[in-house]
Amino acid sequence: MRRIKNNANITLSQLRMLIMVANLKNISAAARKLNMTQSAVSQGIITLERTLEVSLLARTRDSVEPTAIGQNVIDLAEIAVAASAEIRTLCSGASTDDPLHLRVASVPSAIDGVMSDALRRFTKLFPNIKIMVFEGSHVEVIDWVKVGVADVGITAVFSPDLARFNLGTEELFAVLPRGHSSLRTMSVRIEEIADEVLVLVNSGCEIVYNECIRNSDILQNKILSYRSDTAIEMVRNGVGITIMPQSALTQLDMIDLRTRSFEPRAFRTLYLVHNAEYENITIDLFRNTIIQNRSVV
Repeated sequence: MRRIKNNANITLSQLRMLIMVANLKNISAAARKLNMTQSAVSQGIITLERTLEVSLLARTRDSVEPTAIGQNVIDLAEIAVAASAEIRTLCSGASTDDPLHLRVASVPSAIDGVMSDALRRFTKLFPNIKIMVFEGSHVEVIDWVKVGVADVGITAVFSPDLARFNLGTEELFAVLPRGHSSLRTMSVRIEEIADEVLVLVNSGCEIVYNECIRNSDILQNKILSYRSDTAIEMVRNGVGITIMPQSALTQLDMIDLRTRSFEPRAFRTLYLVHNAEYENITIDLFRNTIIQNRSVV
């Protein structure tokens, strides 16, 4: 890799000029937008090119276009400028008596499972942002975000009224008591357990399981439990069976219980939802943290 010999610093002002010129494809128009003179913008771009020792813009009589390397630099410049704005906003909030906060609504299985690492990372990166977690059903999470009780929601249900970001999918498993007849095979067909009593955690799971498993018969004979550990205890004592996402299984006492995947396999998709009309810095920071932490989701 070629090393740049020029040790001059790159400034945010130069990056803003580059981004604006690239967007407007005209130095004069960029200068007006930035409230600068045309010569100042031209000199800023030239200085940046000399610092980096590459040509960033291809100039013609009527327009300017990014070079191949120039476009790569612009992509990174946009990230740097956005990060600078986020840093300023974050630190200004930390220095006031009204600290920044983020209200997260989530179904319990997500907040205790796939999102736990992302929340720990966010708290470590941004200790000055106070996180408040509201646990509720899938439908409650949607409602809380809609009315502004929560800034973001984590749910397997989404509404067309809300912006959403796909967090990824996770597999659903049947949880059976030891000795159950369906344990003779490595997977379970829905038809085999359609007559069983289904113990469901009362978090709106019926909506999710109807969509994922696409068989309403299994949901006809059900018992609702408000806690996952209670549902597991009921299965252990022969009340029925239950269905759990993979992330929830790692948080529960599975003694005398067995799990089986479905045939065909069943999955749920988790979403980060928020009101598109209500954007703030904490939502952006939280979303970016999740993207960086995506491998564990």
